[in-house]
Amino acid sequence: MKISLAFFFCIVLSFSSLVAQSSSPSIPSTTDSSAQVYVIELINNNTVQGELVSDDGREIGIKTSDRGLIFIPKYEIKSMTLAEALPEISNNRVFPNPHPGRYFYSPSGISMKQGDAYYQAIYYLVFQAQYAITDHWSVGATTSIILSPILLNFKYTHDIGTQDKLHFVTGMQGGSISAWNSDNSLGVAYAGLTFGNAEHNLTLNGGALYTKYLDYQYDPATGEGQDVKVRETAPAISLSFNHRIGPKASLMGEFWYVIGNSQNIFVGGPGIRTYSGKKKTIDVAILRASATNGFASGLIPMISWTQRFGE
Repeated sequence: MKISLAFFFCIVLSFSSLVAQSSSPSIPSTTDSSAQVYVIELINNNTVQGELVSDDGREIGIKTSDRGLIFIPKYEIKSMTLAEALPEISNNRVFPNPHPGRYFYSPSGISMKQGDAYYQAIYYLVFQAQYAITDHWSVGATTSIILSPILLNFKYTHDIGTQDKLHFVTGMQGGSISAWNSDNSLGVAYAGLTFGNAEHNLTLNGGALYTKYLDYQYDPATGEGQDVKVRETAPAISLSFNHRIGPKASLMGEFWYVIGNSQNIFVGGPGIRTYSGKKKTIDVAILRASATNGFASGLIPMISWTQRFGE
């Protein structure tokens, strides 16, 4: 099998997925007789949770459980959200996972909302953007600073049942390995199921990797060689999970197994996703690769930055 570990890493890094959108915060009225609890996002991406008790037009008063009454100038506020509208993790109201549609690379079945988008940078060398055309269909593109690879993708997701705990996903991504060589191409087609919600989930995907490339073959009988066009496919499965442990972090993991003609390849490892405000995440993973021919890599660090568009 001609699919090398380096090539497989190219697929993994290419498919994984920062654009910013800011808006003036909506400061709610305090004319209601009953105080309400809000989660307030500050411009430095820190958050404050507490009861809104005053608003004089210049600053708001928030009664917190740990710091008592504090006053926050309005120019320091990015957004305010009713706490009861947010998920609860470890007795804290948290902003939802802004990037639940992917793990480090592998997709999940949790849908993006129509009009949402995200931009991801891996090492600031490989870049991916994704846009939701509808609540079920999204499209995207991937490339690097050297325009290798250049890939397009589409993805379809659908919730199964009424409990919002089982989700279906399918899609394809493919294109040229390099902008300078159209003879070499790669792609993947997949389908899978996600169990859980945006904060706690597990996804099993299965599909096939496809490659087309020119292979120089030498004929010792004639003493001549030539480039031969080769097409190969390799079945693959992935298992991924995301477990939210607090307002600022999730434990994540992703594990791939590729079944080749001459050797099988395993790539994967654990990591963490950290949250900064409502729309930014940083993923850090420690990956390892091995193959049935005896190859085993060392530990490979991976880091990516993602920011979401949309509400």
